[in-house]
Amino acid sequence: MTHQQAGFTVLELLIASSLAVGVILMAVTGLGTARQSEQIELAYQRLNENARLATDVLRQAVQRAGHPGCHPSVRRNLIADGHDPAWPAVEVSAEGAVTVTGFRAVLEANIPAESAEEAILPLGRLHGIATGTPVVVRAASGDACALFIHTGEGQRALSRAPGGGASNRLPATGYRALTGAVTVFALERVIFEVGPSSMHAEQRSLFRRRASARYRREELVVGVEALSARMLSHDQTVT
Repeated sequence: MTHQQAGFTVLELLIASSLAVGVILMAVTGLGTARQSEQIELAYQRLNENARLATDVLRQAVQRAGHPGCHPSVRRNLIADGHDPAWPAVEVSAEGAVTVTGFRAVLEANIPAESAEEAILPLGRLHGIATGTPVVVRAASGDACALFIHTGEGQRALSRAPGGGASNRLPATGYRALTGAVTVFALERVIFEVGPSSMHAEQRSLFRRRASARYRREELVVGVEALSARMLSHDQTVT
């Protein structure tokens, strides 16, 4: 440009405009990439958090699996066929559902001394345990414990009597005394399974169904695609 010329030529304006557009496009592209990276990072964070949550839920359930309610050395099993209803502690169905079984503490109560050796154990409070449910009653001292199927209809007492279906055996030496403060455990079965999420149609979730909740389906963790379990013991392997 000479000293007689002023301003910019058309070519110079076009070049400047092209450069400006290029800078803007680069800025927009950079912003989009940054946002995309942030979204990916957040997605990974959610995925990792869901994985930790699912692992914690399953770990806690497995830790309770097979819980006997009290030490087997002091537990008297009154169930007629002598089986342990909390075993197998973990089962895997052909569909991949994992069932965890164990005794869960449901309440504490006091049994009067005059009823300590009776078939009917009055608790003095509502227990909400259905007839036919395996239960464990453990003395607070820890030196007496009974496993039996609740055969009564009352909601303020537990029955270890044989019942109409002879669910429990009648001990030849009489019932073990259970008196004073006791803890009552009821058998709890919990089923874990994976299925389509109710919140995200394109994803699958970890669901739980508990016996104590009438096996109502509870959605726990979104983003779980599959579930498997493996348990080793002295006499059984479940995969």
